[in-house]
Amino acid sequence: MIDGSKRRSGYGALAWQAVEQMLLQRGIHELRLAVIAENEPAHAFWKKQQFHYVKPSVNHTGLDVIIYEKQLDIPILS
Repeated sequence: MIDGSKRRSGYGALAWQAVEQMLLQRGIHELRLAVIAENEPAHAFWKKQQFHYVKPSVNHTGLDVIIYEKQLDIPILS
């Protein structure tokens, strides 16, 4: 989680890129995540990271969430 005061500074995207690379190194090529339904900035962020809507759901605490997924990119070595 990135502090709200740092929103739109690029830190979230950089953090996601590092996590994505770590997942790929561990052989994980698909990821699903849940975003609280009312968290519009989070929806925009994950869509910008190329996650795609899957379905609505309810999390373990009873909050409405939206499920997103992404096929992780295989890095191109140059």
